[in-house]
Amino acid sequence: ILTSLDRQRLLEDLAEELWIRRVAELPADDLDHWFDGYAERTPGVRLSAMSSPAARGLLQTELRNASLLVRVGDDAFRFVHTSFQEYFLARRLRQLIAAGRLSSVRDLPPVSRETQSFVIDLVDLDGAWDAFGRSLDGLLATGSPVPVRAMAAKLYRAIGERGRRLRLAPGFDFSDLDLRNLDWSEQAFVNGSFARANLLGGTFVGTSFTGCNFDQAIVGA
Repeated sequence: ILTSLDRQRLLEDLAEELWIRRVAELPADDLDHWFDGYAERTPGVRLSAMSSPAARGLLQTELRNASLLVRVGDDAFRFVHTSFQEYFLARRLRQLIAAGRLSSVRDLPPVSRETQSFVIDLVDLDGAWDAFGRSLDGLLATGSPVPVRAMAAKLYRAIGERGRRLRLAPGFDFSDLDLRNLDWSEQAFVNGSFARANLLGGTFVGTSFTGCNFDQAIVGA
């Protein structure tokens, strides 16, 4: 019943749901309830579910039998491997970042380094570095919640680990962030804030700072 694109979007949504709940698996009843909500807000899937009295049950069965999901015990389902969950979550995160909607995620949970790496892979695959850099600059604007800015900083780190440098736009806000052990070499920081940030262990080879605020920042032992 579901197309390949339907399945992809469904698995992205499920990965996001598990991430928001901070769990790796869902009981069968919770999975069915989540799917009903997903179907209701997804036009194509909603039409399929309403096409016949048995369609909803068939769709739920198709979800449970999806090749990337596995039953855990008698009453729960999870992705067959954590890497699949991280990959589909990365796809969703990239969409949220590009649309400027990351702040809409309630109680933004942490993201694994593997998920961050998948996000960078997706950007690299599309060659969309300039657009992604602008999106990250938006996340680092003054007024963005700390968890959102922290995620953007970690993505900058992940990019740097690939040997690529994106230039931060002037006016970035790193205040109150844990920036320990990050490599900021060859970066030009202009009119940004590091207030109360922890910069211990950072690498700043060839780095320049112009008009930056270091009020109460932790920069040495």
